[in-house]
Amino acid sequence: MDVDVGYDEATAICTIRVTGWMIGRDATKDYFSSALPTLEKHACSRVLFDMRGAEWQPDTGIFFHLGAEPEAWGWKRTYKAAAVYRRITNDERFLENVAVNRGYMLRVFEDEDEAIAWLLTGQGAGNGIDRGGG
Repeated sequence: MDVDVGYDEATAICTIRVTGWMIGRDATKDYFSSALPTLEKHACSRVLFDMRGAEWQPDTGIFFHLGAEPEAWGWKRTYKAAAVYRRITNDERFLENVAVNRGYMLRVFEDEDEAIAWLLTGQGAGNGIDRGGG
């Protein structure tokens, strides 16, 4: 698994791009942890996770822990995060629901432009989202 962390001054968005195989909960903790120095350096509150290059075996337990445990890894509830996936399945929706129910601002997307547009709005997760029956 490779993690590339960047910062866009124009939008004040930190981007975390994950590629390769992610195996187990530790991989999730690793990419969260590797991003924290950049988030702190730039005082980021908006984060874009680009997961389109990541590979993993779907596991509801991992998605649950990903949505429920980020604070234990240094993640703040004040961060507003959008995660972009190649395809949204029930697993990604489950992740979003667990995170929102735990008080985190997270939405999942298939389109990076839509994710960035949402990050730049004043809307938090779960506020006025029309999923179009999804």
